[in-house]
This record gives sequence, structure tokens and C-alpha cells, in this order.
Amino acid sequence: MASRLPRCLTATHGMFASGIRSTGIVGLLQQRTFSSRPAPPPAAGVRSSQPGKPGKPGKPEVSKHIGFYKEFGRPMSKVFLMAFFSYQVFYWLWVKMRKDEEKREKDKEVSELFAEVESLRRGAK
Repeated sequence: MASRLPRCLTATHGMFASGIRSTGIVGLLQQRTFSSRPAPPPAAGVRSSQPGKPGKPGKPEVSKHIGFYKEFGRPMSKVFLMAFFSYQVFYWLWVKMRKDEEKREKDKEVSELFAEVESLRRGAK
């Protein structure tokens, strides 16, 4: 397998030759961080209970359901709250437009009735 790896990842070249030891590519990937904070130093002598997965020995595994909601609970709640807020805003706008329309219709009907009363007054004279 060492012959398939690029020269920069072999033990005789690159950062492995400079004294930084790791378990290979998996060790490098576990240390990779995508945040602006530096990665915490690995604990000395602590091995993971499963190969390839970091963790403390003896720590119980989290249920898949709990893991799902821990990972996606916040984004799902944001989507739900934004949808609820959008619905409330559009409903409020619809009610306001409906009330404005009813008010215009009533004002038009009142002005027509005033015009009719005025025309009857003129005709009675």
C-alpha cells in the first residue's frame, strides 16, 4: 500500500520524516479542523473505543435519534420558526387588505346613500 501513496504521504518524505508521527492518513484527517479555533491537543494515552472514531473509552454511544436531533435540531427549528413567522406575516397582510377592502366598500355604499338622500331632498323641494 505504501507504493500507492503519493510521495508526500510516505514515511520517508514530508512531515512524517520531520518528526511528526501519526497513524497515517486517518490520523491526519482526524486532526483536520475547519473552524477558526485551533484543534485541542490529543489526550496522551487515551485510545478510542472503536478504531477510526475519536472518543473516550467507556463512554456510551448516543442513540441515532438523539444524535440526529443534536445535529439537525437547531437548523430544523430555525426553518420551522421562519416558516411560522412568514405565515403569520402573510396572514396579517391578508387580513389587513381584506378589512381595507370592506371599509372601501362600506364607504362607497354610504356615499351612494348620502347622494340618494341629497337627490331626494332636492326632488322634495
